[in-house]
Amino acid sequence: MNMHTMDHSALGKEIKEGISLITAVKNRSEKLEKILPNWLSFPEINEIIIVDWDSDNSIEPIIQKYQNEKIAPIFLRHLNHIRPLAA
Repeated sequence: MNMHTMDHSALGKEIKEGISLITAVKNRSEKLEKILPNWLSFPEINEIIIVDWDSDNSIEPIIQKYQNEKIAPIFLRHLNHIRPLAA
């Protein structure tokens, strides 16, 4: 094992050298659908982590449309009870 490839078996996958793109969306599925093909076209991007922050319009159909192993969605739901720490 070299320093560019590490086994993180607890995560269920290997971490490889490259770029992890992380984005958060809330009610922006139309913008995500426009940019996602562009991100997927870059071979340097190993994974695209999309955090859906309790959107009213689901991004799941977009994720299913591309069915690409680079896409790693995270869905945060029912967060209305969370308040900001500072006012």
